[in-house]
Amino acid sequence: MNKVKRQHYVPQFYLKRWVNDISDTQIWIYDRERKKSFSNSVQSVASSNYFYDFPDVSQEQMDQMCEKIEETIKDETEKVKALEYITGQLYEKSLSEIEAINSKVIKGIIKRVEDVRALPLDYFTKYQFIKIEDIVELSFFIALQHTRTTETRIVVEQFAQQFGKHLADTMIDNIDKVEQDEELKEKLGEDSFKEYIESVKSGKFGKDSFSVSVNEKYTKMQHLRMMFDIAEGIENIIKYYKWILCINNSEIPFFTCDNPVVKKANLNNPFYSNGFNSKGIEIYYPISPKYAICVIEPSYLEEKAPSLIDRTIWMFLKENVIHYNDLIVKNATSQIYSNKNEFTWVEKRLSDTPSVGDKSRKRITFGNIGGGGEKID
Repeated sequence: MNKVKRQHYVPQFYLKRWVNDISDTQIWIYDRERKKSFSNSVQSVASSNYFYDFPDVSQEQMDQMCEKIEETIKDETEKVKALEYITGQLYEKSLSEIEAINSKVIKGIIKRVEDVRALPLDYFTKYQFIKIEDIVELSFFIALQHTRTTETRIVVEQFAQQFGKHLADTMIDNIDKVEQDEELKEKLGEDSFKEYIESVKSGKFGKDSFSVSVNEKYTKMQHLRMMFDIAEGIENIIKYYKWILCINNSEIPFFTCDNPVVKKANLNNPFYSNGFNSKGIEIYYPISPKYAICVIEPSYLEEKAPSLIDRTIWMFLKENVIHYNDLIVKNATSQIYSNKNEFTWVEKRLSDTPSVGDKSRKRITFGNIGGGGEKID
């Protein structure tokens, strides 16, 4: 079986909308870490070798997993899928099928608006450029684009790191209770357990004495395990929101990036304003240099912008484009993409706010809310 080596976390059909004037396969890139722009092929960007393949495991581990599947899954169709998942490229195949469907959906939306661009678009403010059936398909596609990227994999890693550190710190803070834990003593072994207790009580081992690292294979497996499930949850939220087609009326193109689904919290609550189910949340997704989709929680619009409730299009002026491009710059993991090699203001933005370009920045922080809440950036 021929395996797909180069696997994209942003689809090639999507990136091709931003091909530049050098060739119909090239795209302009601004790399935030390298602080430089260059042109490269669509095939080469937003991708990694075997990104969605099951991590390498020993033959013994593979046999054990296959045996477990045979024993626990009774439905033959589900069993075949599970076996293909760990032995083949089920994720890559599934993503390719989803991309093929949504490529046609996005193409259809753009064609509808291009067909009437010669006329005043004020006549079409309530025309359904994004049809109900489009929303049904795009809801899952956009949700999956959010969960499938390297950015989400970084979040998974940081969550595991900080959760592990949080648990370990809690044990140190409650060492007297831990000392009474017979189950933990049995797991660690009496000598190791005794040494740990004494080290903590004597002050030789404290919360500043260690950090937590996460195995790369564990991170990948966790990401693959949750990717589709979380996307389904997001889909079931955003398909009921207000969908608006944004039309760029400026000379500045819409940017996109290697993490192109942007969440914008229009209400500044520090604890729950940035989730997909949050009041006032807005999801921004550019689909070409001239068009983008905004998906907005409707009760917020009813209160703050009732004029948009019945509209299906939103005309963007230069200041609107700059604002949403800035959101893309901040949302990118490493790279920003455009059909034009014009990144001067991006360089200024990153110079003024260096933390925006820091790939290793913290996406998650644990707090003391209710004994341990978390904030996801």
